Amino acid sequence: MKEDNIESAGLISLRHIVGENARQAQSLECLKTSWPYFVGHGNSQISYPISIKLGLLLVGCHNSSVLEDFRKSARKTWPVLRSRINSLLKLHLRQIEVVPCDPEQSATPKAPTQTLDSISQTDPLELVLLHYRNSKVAKI
Repeated sequence: MKEDNIESAGLISLRHIVGENARQAQSLECLKTSWPYFVGHGNSQISYPISIKLGLLLVGCHNSSVLEDFRKSARKTWPVLRSRINSLLKLHLRQIEVVPCDPEQSATPKAPTQTLDSISQTDPLELVLLHYRNSKVAKI
């Protein structure tokens, strides 16, 4: 079947799904960086967007003492928040869900503790692994 026939039959092509997933991943990264703008500094300290799938924004809250209040607040303010996010990021969000989560980890990996001087020169595999790890840290 050609792609036009697939869409007219009510089916979604794989190319469309892959493109949509890539677009949602890019939108999620934009949303993560602008999260304090949308929810305020205080709320951004205890929450962060986890994923965007099929119009659902999944938000994690890592402060269990305020989780229920945060959920109620999210339900109340969702129409305004949704319109802001949809208009600025060109998304089509329909629903929000707040779930408990761990605090977001920073994207920067820890530097290796070993150095070339501390590794025995007789183990070439360790030297190669250390060089590979150091090059990954340097690129980030």
